Amino acid sequence: MPAEPDRPAPGPEAGPAPEGGPRPGDPIPGLYCPPAVPADPAKVAEVDRRLEAWAHDLDLFPPEWAGDFAGFQVGRAVVLQHPAAASLERLVVAGKLLVAENVVDDCYCEDYGGSPIGLGGRLIIAQSALDPLHTADGYQRQWHDGLGADAPLRSYADAMRAFREIASPSQVTRFVHDMARLHLGYLAEGAWAQTRTTPPVWKYLVMRQFNNFRPCLSIVDAVDGYELSEPFYSRPEVQRVTALACNATTLVNDLYS
Repeated sequence: MPAEPDRPAPGPEAGPAPEGGPRPGDPIPGLYCPPAVPADPAKVAEVDRRLEAWAHDLDLFPPEWAGDFAGFQVGRAVVLQHPAAASLERLVVAGKLLVAENVVDDCYCEDYGGSPIGLGGRLIIAQSALDPLHTADGYQRQWHDGLGADAPLRSYADAMRAFREIASPSQVTRFVHDMARLHLGYLAEGAWAQTRTTPPVWKYLVMRQFNNFRPCLSIVDAVDGYELSEPFYSRPEVQRVTALACNATTLVNDLYS
């Protein structure tokens, strides 16, 4: 069958499924989702407490967003993602990275003032909060001041400082690279939104392999207190299984949400 061409986005979605049809949250046929290791409620509560205090100290969002922050359940997410975490402190670092990624996504791309217009300019500065600028002193100070003047940039810069304290240089470089992949996916999604293009499935899957949960998987060994060596991590078969795992979890997210 010939490839489906790019086409304009369809009109409004159809209404709810007819009576007796699938409902939100119902199991999706064909998906195998093994049960997760239960999240320790005490760990969840403590991670949430520390992350909320961190977000407050950095002034990451106005008070009216507090309900959304609590509803996101970051503590539960990171405890589920890292059942073998070496310490509570490392879980908090994972939580800071997750919060920062969502602050950037929401404020630059989506729900809270985000827009595809000018997105590339915002994301390249965001990437510099992870992969620092090296330049003449005067411009270096201006860049540093610029990071401090914007909540998404503050969140990235401070979360990255915390990650550098628990990770090796190789693990840091891996994560920085994977965040660049994520930002490239954001840009593709934004470009299609601007042109009102619904891509064929294969192109959507390409975008989703970049804009997926890979940054969460990228830090597992650092959070768990060991390191996958760069030569091992870079092997094609390891990259393939990593991509498949990240793609599968992201598509399950898409199907259920």
